[in-house]
Amino acid sequence: FSILDVPDGDYEFSAAIEGNGQPPGPSHYIADIRVGGRSVFGTVFHVGSDPLDSVEVIVATQGASIQGKLQGSTSPLPAAVILVPDSPRRGNASLYRVVYVPRNGEFKMNGVAPGTYKIFAVPYLNETVCYRSSEFIARHESRAVSVVVEKTTMLEGITVPYLALGR
Repeated sequence: FSILDVPDGDYEFSAAIEGNGQPPGPSHYIADIRVGGRSVFGTVFHVGSDPLDSVEVIVATQGASIQGKLQGSTSPLPAAVILVPDSPRRGNASLYRVVYVPRNGEFKMNGVAPGTYKIFAVPYLNETVCYRSSEFIARHESRAVSVVVEKTTMLEGITVPYLALGR
């Protein structure tokens, strides 16, 4: 791909893997994004008067999976199960995951990049959940479950708390 006539300024790349609306494989994830050979994954880079010689999106194939069950809801509403990366990696949109499940239901997330995460669930109200907002995360992360993910690992039996939105 190419991007033409980009004005000078600071930019951030975000990438997702999709093929016919579905990931190409259950263990695929974005491992890095490089501009001119330098990693800009989850960071800002500057576009100036000199052209950039290349943009590389590196896809890895040994992502982890997380599966578990929701706990603690008397609400009739379904849940949004949210996976949030640790603080230093929160600028990287491809590391977040959201899956929608029935309350007290089971869930599975595939293609999770290695790292440390927080996972929790909130009522799903048929509207966009602002799961990348620092205020939203701060409101819920103290009661979230911490998980450490390694390549090709399957974390099973994770019990995830179903939390009130507390608007």
